[in-house]
Amino acid sequence: MASIFGISSAIEFTNRDIFVISIDTQFFTSFDKLIDSYSKSNKSTFAKNISNKIHPLIGIYKADSLMTIKEQIKKEDYRIQNLLDRLQTNFIETDEIETKNLSYQEDYKEAIKILNSYESNQ
Repeated sequence: MASIFGISSAIEFTNRDIFVISIDTQFFTSFDKLIDSYSKSNKSTFAKNISNKIHPLIGIYKADSLMTIKEQIKKEDYRIQNLLDRLQTNFIETDEIETKNLSYQEDYKEAIKILNSYESNQ
């Protein structure tokens, strides 16, 4: 829930498009790809992994989305996914490991397995 308020505050404070990334996604490396896609599309742009899961906390929010964000907050709808459904969006495809969330010890162990299998396939 706090995410939508943080995004709203950041856009309101800067009056600019903002880049967001979750602190527990240490393997994300597609910054250039994200920025390039955003620049070409002129839309809010987010990461989507190869299993089609959208990551609304890895992306760029356009400043002009502020009104939509505020309307959604006013309706007490704090789901970021619902917000993305209302915005003009663009997505970049990333490897699974790039969007792997590392909040718990088990997540770390699973990430190591994914990394090892990724490296052995290279």
